[in-house]
Amino acid sequence: MPRWRLALAPVPVACALPVSDTVFPLGEEESPQTDTNLRNMVDKPTAVADVLRDLKLDQPKKTDAPKPEQKNDVGLISTPVVKTIPAFALSIWRPQHDLLVIDSRNAQLALPTELLLQNILRALYGVPSNSGSEDILRWPLIDNTFVSRTVDDARSVLQVWLEVELERRPVKRLLLMGYNAAQYFLESENSYQSSLFHILALTQFSTQAIIAPSLVELLQKPEQKRSLWQVLQSWRSAA
Repeated sequence: MPRWRLALAPVPVACALPVSDTVFPLGEEESPQTDTNLRNMVDKPTAVADVLRDLKLDQPKKTDAPKPEQKNDVGLISTPVVKTIPAFALSIWRPQHDLLVIDSRNAQLALPTELLLQNILRALYGVPSNSGSEDILRWPLIDNTFVSRTVDDARSVLQVWLEVELERRPVKRLLLMGYNAAQYFLESENSYQSSLFHILALTQFSTQAIIAPSLVELLQKPEQKRSLWQVLQSWRSAA
């Protein structure tokens, strides 16, 4: 391009440009880096956690916990627990035509139970009385593991037996001795403990009954005889 040269000015000379040895690929340019920028990069390193936080990579993704499988309870019926009772045996005497004695039998203890029974009969009738022969009634009546053995089963079976026995040979008095001999012949609302040493009217059997400890219990706890003797005297006076 032509230029105007001023008067007295020197003749212009073309300057040669410096040639760089660095070869840049086509399309790339070297980004200028100043000393200040390089110093900031060295003096102020960026924490990795900050970088991750900016990228939102440090927080794990929340995954929903698997929900427990819901069982379908429709059609399931809870079965109530039925309490069974162990087998037992009763001793039965008919010492007089108007008296039936039922005692909770305990064959494991060799105690003079029949002698005590004779003393009880003497206190009741005022004269020596023979207890007579002993019969044994075992429950359950059938020794079968498949037979139900609940309290209601024992009460139902034994009450039917007593009804049949009293129809054959009626009596006015029952002497029920011990838990097994008394509990299953009482009304369901009466308990053995609350009825002990009492005279009860058993309307379902059309008779009266004295509830007393078993013969074995009386021998093991002689202090209970006094309470029994008192109720026997009142029963004798009412006869």
